[in-house]
Amino acid sequence: MTVPDPSASRAVLVGVNAYTHPDLAPLPAAAAAAKRLATLLQDPTVWGLPDDHVAVLDTNISAEDILGAVRDAARAATGTLVVYFAGHGLRDRDERLYLALPDADADHPQIGTLSYLTLRDVMRQAGYRARYRLLVLDCCYSGLAGGMDASTVPSRSDLARALNEPHIPAHDADGDADDYGNLVLTSAPPTQRSFVQPGADYPEFTGELINVLNEGIPGAGPSLSMDRVWRRIRARLREQGSPEPQQFAQNTVAQQIRFHNRAAAKTARPPGPASAMADPPTETRRHEPTARQATPPSQPSAPDRAEPTHQPETPRTRKGVRRRTLVLGMLAVAGPGVGAGVKLWPKFTTETSGTKKLTGSGTAEVAFSPDGKTLVRVGSDSQLRDAVTGESIADLPSDQNSIGSVAFSPDGKIFATGGYFDVRLRDSVTGVTVTELSAPQQFDIRPVAFSPDSKMLACGGAKAGMVDDSGNAEDRKDAFRLLDVTTGNVIATSTKHDVQAVAFSPDGKTVACANDHGCWLWDVAGQHFTALPVSEWTHAVAFISHSKLMTSGSGGSRLWDTTTRRIIATLATGETYTMAVTSDGKTLATGGPDGVRLWDLATRRTTGTLTGNTTHSLAFSPDGGTLAGATSKESSKNTHFGVPYDDGCWLWKVS
Repeated sequence: MTVPDPSASRAVLVGVNAYTHPDLAPLPAAAAAAKRLATLLQDPTVWGLPDDHVAVLDTNISAEDILGAVRDAARAATGTLVVYFAGHGLRDRDERLYLALPDADADHPQIGTLSYLTLRDVMRQAGYRARYRLLVLDCCYSGLAGGMDASTVPSRSDLARALNEPHIPAHDADGDADDYGNLVLTSAPPTQRSFVQPGADYPEFTGELINVLNEGIPGAGPSLSMDRVWRRIRARLREQGSPEPQQFAQNTVAQQIRFHNRAAAKTARPPGPASAMADPPTETRRHEPTARQATPPSQPSAPDRAEPTHQPETPRTRKGVRRRTLVLGMLAVAGPGVGAGVKLWPKFTTETSGTKKLTGSGTAEVAFSPDGKTLVRVGSDSQLRDAVTGESIADLPSDQNSIGSVAFSPDGKIFATGGYFDVRLRDSVTGVTVTELSAPQQFDIRPVAFSPDSKMLACGGAKAGMVDDSGNAEDRKDAFRLLDVTTGNVIATSTKHDVQAVAFSPDGKTVACANDHGCWLWDVAGQHFTALPVSEWTHAVAFISHSKLMTSGSGGSRLWDTTTRRIIATLATGETYTMAVTSDGKTLATGGPDGVRLWDLATRRTTGTLTGNTTHSLAFSPDGGTLAGATSKESSKNTHFGVPYDDGCWLWKVS
């Protein structure tokens, strides 16, 4: 097949490089991507668009500027119309996508943005004469453009909504109109974000697109269809554990839109300007997933993964976070299931999924005893269960209001539960309260963690009077306390940060604390906080060693060096509510609104998916062979209100 006529085609490339809203980080990589794509499309070894057939917008962009440029290009195109956007992406409560422009308001997606639907309408109306229309979106939640959730196959109506074709002729010169139509490529599914790796020249998705156009595909013939290009990009991003790009194709357009294959023409390139044919080495550089990071843009010593949709690295209001996550309310979540790399548990259950559901009651947290014999689950009702058989051993006495957290002492003698107004230390066999540690008046104690020597208990929480009607606590202070387990005395307290997650380092010298604005390290001896350079909602923290810390939150799961306060690697990239690490530090489990996944910490790649069910708490057995997961609609971590999922507690055999 031939490459579409460049003289009859037009392209508009938009890359937004700066934003005024503090929650939207600058994206110079987006602007650089638009410029580089323009150069490639003008190169006769790729396509050969005339210079005046390409418009690049990257500075002081308004919606009117973009729509005007798209209108003019669409009116002039009778061959192929290409529109590209890279920048932040926002979404509203009705699952509508907005392309963020320089004056965008991160808390109100309708302000300072370009609605995807408006852009779509201008493309289809002004470009009705174009044979093919290609829209490429590199922004978070860009899969919303297809009008489908991540688990379904696009229907004809879905595709029509992506870019409707009102003037497809009854037949072309060959009596067949199937090669007319529209193609939408997106960098991520509807519920996931897109990223820029630290130090990268371009966003991840566009970087791979540039790589393919720049390098070609050996053995693929003289030209590359967009379908072939997309499949190569998807394979590369899958290898990196990145969000999976989406393709919404109408008719056979994905096969009809084609570019010259540089790999097939390296020895006989069409003549063209030498500058256009030069291939800067940075464009062919591959970025390994282990280098992906996430630290604030304001910290030049530790560059962050800029998220072209929804940058969590700068402080944002709770209202803003909730608004941008609430739209998941219509996402269909699959039931529990076992994925690759997870063995079945035939002696434990007859369920074909290989999982064991212990209860359907809402479960806030789970914890294994150090000897691996007992599992404690707390929530709407609380129990001790046999970790081997799953059978109930005892119900926890109902002597504490709203138990929401649990932690075993390393010596195995007691476990702590946090609830309204107090912390209880309980006998590890019976669950009966041994000691009651009072809290400041009207406090809701959530996270609890023992020191390695079992002598101290770190806890945090919220003033109950400051909890709003959706269950989220605001402006919590005096929430961090370090208690003497024997006497109940307060060893240290801080009024600087509220605390929603805590974890002791293995040497007992540091306590990691986190909330919806970031993560801090408490120096036990010096009694002071040191901030990690991250300002996103952090739901969970866990030490792998005395200097290696995992954090999980709105930006995924990240491995930190606490000595340098630098990110070593980024693993899960979607919102992550909880995580657990095996005692040998080899396996990580992450859980959130998209289910539970297992990771190999050596390779930093996923090894299996256990369930698609929203999960709020995870715990590995001491031997790492069993993983417990908990889900509760009442969890304070639940930012995706309205998402359908099952309450309960599950066990999975993972080795």
